[in-house]
Amino acid sequence: MRISPTLKLSAVISIASVTLLAATIIILQVMDTRHTEATLNLNAAVRKISLIRGFLPELSSPSYQRAARQWQAQFSELTPILMSIPPLDKQTQSLRARILENHAAVGALFGMLSNAKQDLARKEDLQIIQEQLDVRTSSMVSDILAMNDVAAAYINTQKEWMHGLLAVSVTLLAGVILGLLHIFQRRIVAPIIKLEEATERFSKGTFDQAITISGSDEITALAASFDYMRITLRDRLAELDTSNANIRTEITERKLAAELLEQSFVRIQSALQEKDLLLGEIHHRVKNNLQVVQSLLNLQSSQINDATVKSMLMDSQNRIQSMALIHQTLYQSHDFASVDFGEFLNALVPTLVSSYCVDVRNVELKIDAGSVFLPINSAIPCGLLINELITNALKHAFPDNRQGEIAVSLTRHDKNKILLVISDTGVGIPSELDVDNVETLGLRLVALLSQQLEGTLTINRRDPTRFSLEWESQESDNKSDLW
Repeated sequence: MRISPTLKLSAVISIASVTLLAATIIILQVMDTRHTEATLNLNAAVRKISLIRGFLPELSSPSYQRAARQWQAQFSELTPILMSIPPLDKQTQSLRARILENHAAVGALFGMLSNAKQDLARKEDLQIIQEQLDVRTSSMVSDILAMNDVAAAYINTQKEWMHGLLAVSVTLLAGVILGLLHIFQRRIVAPIIKLEEATERFSKGTFDQAITISGSDEITALAASFDYMRITLRDRLAELDTSNANIRTEITERKLAAELLEQSFVRIQSALQEKDLLLGEIHHRVKNNLQVVQSLLNLQSSQINDATVKSMLMDSQNRIQSMALIHQTLYQSHDFASVDFGEFLNALVPTLVSSYCVDVRNVELKIDAGSVFLPINSAIPCGLLINELITNALKHAFPDNRQGEIAVSLTRHDKNKILLVISDTGVGIPSELDVDNVETLGLRLVALLSQQLEGTLTINRRDPTRFSLEWESQESDNKSDLW
């Protein structure tokens, strides 16, 4: 049985018991009130009758008129008192009827006595009337006292019965209260204590003990829900422990992998540093070797008198110098993957001008390379090509100390395209010279180097003389491009 109907039934029984108890108490109070009122009325009636009886002897005296008025006043007050006496049972009803009958007779006798006094009746007749008044009033007193005793016995009997009913009501109410306490203890308090103990076990992480509460009420359903929660928590915690163990294992493995990765990174960094040192040393040695070759050519040139041969040797020296400058720029910048061509041109062009003894007051040099960086596989052929074109301009563009300018521009556009423009305001290229089929080494190198760069070479013969070469080249900062 569910708790809610049980509680409702208990509440109805409790209300009924309390109502019965309250009704019993109220009835007892009403009975006490009625008994008190009846007793007071009866006592008042006895007093009034006693006063009336006290006036009887005076009715025979000469001053009977004053006594008659007093008797009449007391008799008038007696009438409502007698009428207010309640009939409690048959016996009291009989006594009340006889009292009222005597009361009426007393009134009639008093009237007869008054009339007899006025008619100056015989003394024997007046004596008989007074005797009847005395008998009647005595009977009324006896009946009133008897009625008082009967009423008291009746009220006491009713009180005993009501006290018994009160005891039954109290017993019933006590039984209901004890029954409710038992129900609360067995079906509410005890299961809740079990649930509290289970909750305490849950808080300590113990989920093995099942929650068993018999019955089919709401507390039983709640206990079943608690037990389902216990099983769910137990399973989830087991899964969590497994997951935590897996996570700890994974963390350990990742830490080990991170340590191995860090060790590998340290080894790679060390290898890269060694590689950088090695590349720097290689570029330095290549530059030194090229300078040795240049010095040997210079020594050889000093022993040759033929101007043509000397010019060829100088051109070779400048070409070697161009390559040496690229290697020097690489190891000085500590960037072995790409060459800063702005720095390279600012070092190469003045060297060429100095080697051909050109008066810088007559020939103005303009260099615009910005911050273009070229990978070494493009830097060397580009440097040689620039060397050939500037050398050609210095040797042939300004005869007889002619004034003009040589401009070198190297720019990157469209992300991966390089545009090299070398121009001069000199005498230009003779119209009879076929630049596509020329046999001179310098222009042949220009054509070969353009092909090596996979670029497009465009030539403008004069006003100004301009060589434009465009090719694709990505700026690289990856040192592996060197290999």
